[in-house]
Amino acid sequence: MARSSHQCRICDTPLAEFGTKRSWFDGSTYTYYRCDNCGFICVLPFPGYGVYNDDYYAGKGPDPFVDYEAEYRDYRATRRMLEFNDLYRVVGKELGTNLSSARWLDFGCGAGGLMKFLADKNREEGVAIEIVGYDIGTYARRLHDEGMKILGGSDLVHYRGYFDVITCVEVVEHVYETQDLFRTLSDLLRPGGLLIVTTGNMASFAARSAGINYRYMMPEIHISLFTPKALELLYQRNGLAPFAVHYDGVVRFKVVKSLLNPMLNRMASVAFALSFLVRLIDRIYGVSAMPCARKIKVSTRGPT
Repeated sequence: MARSSHQCRICDTPLAEFGTKRSWFDGSTYTYYRCDNCGFICVLPFPGYGVYNDDYYAGKGPDPFVDYEAEYRDYRATRRMLEFNDLYRVVGKELGTNLSSARWLDFGCGAGGLMKFLADKNREEGVAIEIVGYDIGTYARRLHDEGMKILGGSDLVHYRGYFDVITCVEVVEHVYETQDLFRTLSDLLRPGGLLIVTTGNMASFAARSAGINYRYMMPEIHISLFTPKALELLYQRNGLAPFAVHYDGVVRFKVVKSLLNPMLNRMASVAFALSFLVRLIDRIYGVSAMPCARKIKVSTRGPT
């Protein structure tokens, strides 16, 4: 691969051209670059955020798997319940009894499905999770108008060190300002707080086998793509300590989300009764290989 004048936004290593990909959506050709050190892959030049309009959120944009309206109307009727239950399990395992009064920020809350799921947990299980969202656009305004606590960019400075949990679900691949994003997420966490990140694994067997044709590489929107090593470097450079997570429902949801054919979707749901199949898919796509992180606690002890 030919070296370029671009540098990796994670480790400052010179990037090499990875390949070009023509968009099925707008017909444009985009160029991906890859870091040979950490495996980070990005689209350059940055195409901008103009694609995130109402058509995008209605599934009429470059990602046909998006369906914000269904989630907004009734998240319980969507397959995202697989993902929400799994995230709740993972956080509960890490926080223990502290989950019952956690301050939880869903960064990139979208149509608010996870926030509504957590609100229902408060009612059904008698917990008292403080639920906060962060996003921009039409649905963020709608959620705010419903009385949900939705932060804007100017609000974040008032929440430094505030949150026990931040979920960042399929968000980081959409963001160009990689270091700024992870610095912000770290600043918002209290010492010992959890950062739960889900995103595609570009070091997985599936990604390496498909190369530039990997379906997750949607160049209009997935402009920053990560490997476990790239995430670990970002965590370490921003006061976060990586830790391993074992997913189940998150893996299941990634599969059923991508199956638009109802019959295939039902067949996959039945097949998932076989737990070994879920583990196999997890290994192929490297879902659980992507680490999450804890905010490092700074020792206040003096020299001994």
